[in-house]
Amino acid sequence: MQQQQLLPLPDDLPSFEQALETLGDLILILYRALENGAYKVAAYRDAEFRGEPLDAGFAASILRCHSSRMLKTVGTDFQVEDWVEDHIPFMGMSFYYKNCHIRILKGPNGELPGCGDSTRKRHFYNQLPSRYLRGTETIDSDCNLVVLWQFGPSYNLEQLRLALPAVGASRAENVSYYWNQRIPYPAEMSGTPEPQQPTDDGMDGLVKSKVAKEEKRAGQS
Repeated sequence: MQQQQLLPLPDDLPSFEQALETLGDLILILYRALENGAYKVAAYRDAEFRGEPLDAGFAASILRCHSSRMLKTVGTDFQVEDWVEDHIPFMGMSFYYKNCHIRILKGPNGELPGCGDSTRKRHFYNQLPSRYLRGTETIDSDCNLVVLWQFGPSYNLEQLRLALPAVGASRAENVSYYWNQRIPYPAEMSGTPEPQQPTDDGMDGLVKSKVAKEEKRAGQS
């Protein structure tokens, strides 16, 4: 399946880099929440169905349940004007953040899922703004973003991708997007090198041995 990418990007919609900048610290929270959900899936499989694959829909439901619980908890750490939960049924997770409407969906092979017969989802893919309350103020969203997740071989979280959908369709192969790229793990984006472990070149042992010999001689004198 190959979904179509549409170019050029309209002036009123963000580039991938601009969207990452808008999400900011939320990216780490998304990774942690979805990694926690994937861990819960693997733990359940090991406890109840060791050596057997779980039903795909059931596994996704477990991830959604635990990930959404964690997201709701950390969501309270943001200012009220930045985080607004959006209630949608079944498999998705949805919220508003900094005027962006964001949905978290399972994306097999990193592709956007189809809309099925959901008019609301098709409108979302078509970048139609949605209206929501921020406190007592009515706001129209600026853009619609999709965070795509996928299980790895052992129900680990394989990767997260961020997509800007363009055209919705019932079937996944007929969906189009403006861009769809892997979300770097926050440590990759910071450019901060991981601390290096000290290497053992044998000098430590030589120094300790020399000190021990000198102490022994001092004690004998």
